[in-house]
Amino acid sequence: MKKLLYFFLLISYISFAQSQKYLLLDNETKLAIENANINFSNGKGTHTDNKGVFSVPKNIEFIKISYIGYESLEYKLTTKTDAIFLTPSTEALNEVNVVKEKRNYKQIFPKKGFNDFLPENFGSDGKTIESILIKAVYIPNESKDTSKIISKIIIHPTDYTSVTLGEKNKHEKQKDQKYAPFKINLYTVDTIIFIPIKRIFEQDITVQLKEGEKHLTYELTLDQQINFPIEGIFIAISSFPKEYYEAIGFKTGPGFKTIGISEKSKFKVYQKSLAFYDDDNPNAKWFRDQYMWDRNNTYYVGLEVY
Repeated sequence: MKKLLYFFLLISYISFAQSQKYLLLDNETKLAIENANINFSNGKGTHTDNKGVFSVPKNIEFIKISYIGYESLEYKLTTKTDAIFLTPSTEALNEVNVVKEKRNYKQIFPKKGFNDFLPENFGSDGKTIESILIKAVYIPNESKDTSKIISKIIIHPTDYTSVTLGEKNKHEKQKDQKYAPFKINLYTVDTIIFIPIKRIFEQDITVQLKEGEKHLTYELTLDQQINFPIEGIFIAISSFPKEYYEAIGFKTGPGFKTIGISEKSKFKVYQKSLAFYDDDNPNAKWFRDQYMWDRNNTYYVGLEVY
């Protein structure tokens, strides 16, 4: 009785909430189904939370729902109801024990090549990114599995060494610069010339390495999580103006760890200058980061998918 009361109260609450929120329930028990995969008609997607709730953008008309032990469902979204029901599969009903789906997490990073051990690359601690530049690293979907969902962005901010030119070159270690904030985003891939083409998130995400941590992990919210596109995706990194950093006690933005990769590696770096263009200006072009390409280097950044 308490379960049914909870069910009707939850339905009432969701009905008055935002129209793009839905509740996924077992067709027989009327209990919530958590961690179900929700694929949108635009190639993106999400999953249900621990209460069976998920959000869908208003411009999506169709979704496909799948979860182990249940029949997959292709569903046309309407405003008539916020509750969607999944029917247990015949095979699942015949089993005595129901085993919950276990997520298989996988991290995708560039692999070090032979040239990572060359003198010019060994021990490289990266450089800060100028505030007029956006750097983007291509992350290929080598498995071509678009059912995988991007859940985390992982980056390695570092301290770095600056050089003052004069009669004698002065090398100065910039300590604790790795804790300076910076901005990240994801970009879709132009499938013809394989450069970044469109931001995934309307606003860049400000992140900052926490003191004592070796790398930064940004966990995407349910609304931010997307399916891993078959053509891959770009991780973009940018910095704030120098005045911003000085105002909060830093000299500049952090450096970022670089590694040497093989010539055939797809984890290449591109860049776009904002010196003369706004970010949304179509005339602001992406180009190869020729210095990184010539040295077969890339930033050590990656994704976690499941």
